Amino acid sequence: MAIAITMKQYLNSHKINYSEFPHEHTATALESANASHVASDKVAKAVLLSDGKEYLLAVLPADRRLGLNRLCDFMEQDYELASEEEVGDVFSDCEVGAIPAVGDAYGLSVIWDDSLSKPDGVYLEAGDHETLVRVDKESFLRMMGDASHTVISQPMATY
Repeated sequence: MAIAITMKQYLNSHKINYSEFPHEHTATALESANASHVASDKVAKAVLLSDGKEYLLAVLPADRRLGLNRLCDFMEQDYELASEEEVGDVFSDCEVGAIPAVGDAYGLSVIWDDSLSKPDGVYLEAGDHETLVRVDKESFLRMMGDASHTVISQPMATY
């Protein structure tokens, strides 16, 4: 499938330099990082949330999980995970589960985790399960614009 058309149009119209990293088919952003031989804390995953009226895209490292209570406290708003049907409606040009972390391209408000402002850039899901897109730090911060950011993630539990 390659890069979702909405994402590609956004990157091109905003003159964002990016590189594509194809990889074997994976089911999660964490698996995409492993398949691409990229440190998992440099791969951004996106989670679509809803407050019942509007959507919010939470962007965090692939090797962490969303701290929903922390996010809700910070935003002073109650959010829950959007349903798979809602995700499919909002990201209609993407494969299920491969949400690009580019809320502006889809008309979404964004909150992102501070740990993603790495000096050497960030890798993003491209809308399919076989491609990552790399942008440098400056481009990532430009893409996030004036979106809220704080620590919204926590380590994944290991059992």
